[in-house]
Amino acid sequence: MPNTLATPPVADKQTLFKEVKYRLSYRGTLELDFICRAALPHIEALTAAELTALRDFLLHKEGDLMGWLVDGLPVPTQHTAAVAQLKNWFAAQRQSNLPKLLN
Repeated sequence: MPNTLATPPVADKQTLFKEVKYRLSYRGTLELDFICRAALPHIEALTAAELTALRDFLLHKEGDLMGWLVDGLPVPTQHTAAVAQLKNWFAAQRQSNLPKLLN
């Protein structure tokens, strides 16, 4: 049994953008919600190829995503860029919110 949902063909970049935005917005756990939603302000700047790679990553089961993003399990080669990007966006968001929390 595959670890991802079926990958449907994408009609255009706008449809792909909407799908990625939805998948980033509604995850199964609070931890993944925080990490994935940090990407929302950045996805408009992604190319169609980058959106496709991110979408393909987000199609994996929640347990796999948790393992790669939170638990530090080894990431499959095809998803290393997506994991690094999501972690960087999350770290940047945490840094920008830190002064608000300290005041």
